[in-house]
Amino acid sequence: MERPKAINSGEAIRWNADVERRRKAYHERRCSEDPIYKRAYERQQEMYLRMQHIHNMEIAALQNAMGLEENAKCCQNISVSEEEAMQKVKSHIEAMQERQALLDKMEQRRRDSHVFIDGGSAFAFSTLLMLFDNPNIQQYVKELEEEIPYTKEIQKADREFDDELIRMSGFEW
Repeated sequence: MERPKAINSGEAIRWNADVERRRKAYHERRCSEDPIYKRAYERQQEMYLRMQHIHNMEIAALQNAMGLEENAKCCQNISVSEEEAMQKVKSHIEAMQERQALLDKMEQRRRDSHVFIDGGSAFAFSTLLMLFDNPNIQQYVKELEEEIPYTKEIQKADREFDDELIRMSGFEW
């Protein structure tokens, strides 16, 4: 099917629906042919759904935060005395001394926490060692390695189908 040149939005929607139908048919066919492809495709779809759920939760939280009550809190008039509003301008030397004091303080914290970082690294390493000693984890890693070429194939096919879509407003995924 040849991609149309100058079309209206209804024809573009029908074209995109056909592309999505062909994408779904392709993946269903490949899933029925190869069980590893099916496992990789299902894992990828599960990941996309999880990401979409997290994104939706973040958008809902943002909308709640932008509600009238919260918005009113942000827009309250702040009464500040003139003395508090006026701040003394620091000289370059004063600013550099403050900066150096902050850097020295951070360096001291780093030196003090160095002992704990080494112990934490050893703990993390031993935890990873125990995890990879687990036969279930080893099997999971083997499955993931087995799925790599199939995942690349899925991404390539999806990229080709995405290139066929007609972008009308720029917000299509």
